[in-house]
Amino acid sequence: MMKTHMNEECPCVVVPCTNHGCQEQIARGVLRRHVKHECLFRSVKCSFAKYGCNIGRIAYSDLLKHNKEFEVQHLHLQVAYHGSKIDVLEQVGVFILYYMHVHKKIRNDKKTMNEMNSMIHHLNRELVESRAKVDRIEALVMRNINFR
Repeated sequence: MMKTHMNEECPCVVVPCTNHGCQEQIARGVLRRHVKHECLFRSVKCSFAKYGCNIGRIAYSDLLKHNKEFEVQHLHLQVAYHGSKIDVLEQVGVFILYYMHVHKKIRNDKKTMNEMNSMIHHLNRELVESRAKVDRIEALVMRNINFR
C-alpha cells in the first residue's frame, strides 16, 4: 500500500518532467502545472498560427527563435490575413449599400402604391356617384317617357 502510494500517488515524490528535452525533476503534485504552463520544453503553437504559420507545435524554448527567424513571413501572413478580412468587409459594405438602395426603392414603391390605392379608392367613389347619377337620370327619362 505504501509502495503504491509512493510510486503512483504521493504529491511530494519528485518525478522527471515528461516533456521531451526537459531534465527537471518536479514534485508530482505540481508536475501537471509545470508540464502545461511552466516548462521551457512544453509544446506550444506558434502565435502566428491563426494567420497561417504552419510550423505546427514547437517547444516553448524555441518559440522566440522561430518568431525572430520567421518575422518577415509572419508579417506577410498577417498582411494577407487582414487583407482578406478587408476584402470581406468591402464586400459587406457593397452589399449594405445595395440593400439600402433596394430598401429605399421598396419604400418609394410602397409610397407610390399607397398613392395609387388612394387614387383608385377616390375613382371608385366617383364611379359609384356617377352610377347613382346615371340611375337617377335614367329614372327621370323613363318617367318622362311614361308621361307622354
